[in-house]
Amino acid sequence: MSSMSIPETPTAGTVLVVNKGDRTLALVDAQTMKVVDVIELSGPGHEVAAHPELPIAYVPIYSNAPVGAPGTDCSTIDVIDLVGGRRRTTSELNVPCRPHCAMFGSDGLLYVTTEVTKTVTVLNPATLSVVRTLNTGHAQSHMLALSPDGTRGYTANVRPGSISEIDLESGTLLRTIEIASEINRITLSADGSFAFTADQHQRQTRPRRRPPGHRGAVQPTTPRIAPHHRRSGISARCSASTTGTPKPASRRRRASGITDRSSASTSRPRRNNTWSTSARIAEGE
Repeated sequence: MSSMSIPETPTAGTVLVVNKGDRTLALVDAQTMKVVDVIELSGPGHEVAAHPELPIAYVPIYSNAPVGAPGTDCSTIDVIDLVGGRRRTTSELNVPCRPHCAMFGSDGLLYVTTEVTKTVTVLNPATLSVVRTLNTGHAQSHMLALSPDGTRGYTANVRPGSISEIDLESGTLLRTIEIASEINRITLSADGSFAFTADQHQRQTRPRRRPPGHRGAVQPTTPRIAPHHRRSGISARCSASTTGTPKPASRRRRASGITDRSSASTSRPRRNNTWSTSARIAEGE
């Protein structure tokens, strides 16, 4: 895809909501909570990432089936003009890969999980050309978290029940952290020292930490049992990104007013309890 002509006016204070069933992207005013626009997508999108500087959103087109289930293996990403309220283009990755979780790294590149190929694909957001691919080593690498310093990536591998830790600079898969039989979602603490993921079956929390002097190594600490902070009505059916006043720590996000915030859905939560699992990933104390 050639370089895009990108609008310059930001759309601060807008929540972006992907509606999987309707195959649309809704723009919601963050103050009034009213839908101000609905944009048709080219297929079943699950997640959305807002450009940190420009009023552009990226929606990976995933599959007509849930994670791990038989269905279409899509391979495209929709580029959305938030000012014009339209889909500008659909970029082809040329490999059936089920692109899913998208987010911007501190290097300004777009990182997208491409779970069928057990990779994270790194893209130039201006052209959506592939910069490099990062091997996760496991199937169903569904969700992604990036460390604040831009050196590490962590994927939640759903039914392997593990976290892959990737060196973003070298592209090396550092290790696999075994968590449970099935997990989903992943996020990092503000300082990047803890990763949190949701065990889909067990009521448990497993903090982990690195031993001193061992970069990337983890050791289990004493388990603590605590319920997952369940977000009512949340599922993978719909995700949201917020454009609004960014955190002061990020100069680029401060300038643009665009940031990724949350996930949301109108579907009901699962009947079985979901419990959080955390892993200590910072250098040893």
